[in-house]
Amino acid sequence: MESVKDHTPPVLFVQVYRNKNSEFASKMKKQWEGSGEKFDYYQIDNQEVFAWFETSLLHFLTLDKQKERLVEWFSSKLEMTKRIIDSL
Repeated sequence: MESVKDHTPPVLFVQVYRNKNSEFASKMKKQWEGSGEKFDYYQIDNQEVFAWFETSLLHFLTLDKQKERLVEWFSSKLEMTKRIIDSL
């Protein structure tokens, strides 16, 4: 059994994944290299794309209205994801 110490803190993320589409991968690579809104992380390999926003769940522990802040984070990242994808 793995020790709890071996794990990273829980994270929240919003991710885009696309496979077997070289045109989309090319557009995402240009978006990553360009200016404007960006995902926090990118992994682009040939025709496979992972792009995501990520934050530690621990970030929300000290905040007032934790549930509302979580919803705000997700809403904000989903809106940004839509804007990025629409701009491709």
